Amino acid sequence: MYQAKAFTELAKLIKTNSSKTIWCYTGYRFEDIINNRDEKYSLLKEVDVLVDGKYIVELKDPALPFRGSSNQRIIDVQASIERGDVTCISV
Repeated sequence: MYQAKAFTELAKLIKTNSSKTIWCYTGYRFEDIINNRDEKYSLLKEVDVLVDGKYIVELKDPALPFRGSSNQRIIDVQASIERGDVTCISV
């Protein structure tokens, strides 16, 4: 998310030229990105899955798939944008 503008262009190229699923890991929360409507939001619109929230060492759980700490969520971005509410993916 720190280079959101450049990664937005890259994500668009990936989507145009492949059927890859785009995952993004960030310390930002989904709601903060949605509310700010800045370059991060432009990138978010191109992402399929977002793992949001800061890694918190006290909440570390090696048993969790695709994330490091239990506060982090795995979010279906496109469904969340469409519904206007966070849609988490259970794995």
